[in-house]
Amino acid sequence: MSNNQDKVNEDLLFALINKGGSIPVREKDHALSPEEFKEYYAKILTYQLRMPRWLIKRIDDLCKKREGMYVSRHQWIMNAILNSLAGEEK
Repeated sequence: MSNNQDKVNEDLLFALINKGGSIPVREKDHALSPEEFKEYYAKILTYQLRMPRWLIKRIDDLCKKREGMYVSRHQWIMNAILNSLAGEEK
C-alpha cells in the first residue's frame, strides 16, 4: 500500500457497509457524489428487528406465493408496517 494512496472517507465506508450492496445511482452508470451520498443516507435510520424463525418463514412463504412480481422480505415487512400505520391513523 502506497503512502500516496487516497484514503477512503470512513463515514462513507461505514454507511456503505451498513447499507449492504452497492452505492446508489441517480442514472445509469452515474454514482452519487460523496456529498449526495451523505445527504441520501442522512435520511435513513437503520433499525434491527428481531423476529422468531417461524414468523420469518411465514413472511418468506407469502413472498414466494406472489404471482407476477418479486417481493423481498424487506419490501413485505415495510408494506405491512405502512398498512398498519395507515389503519391506526384513520
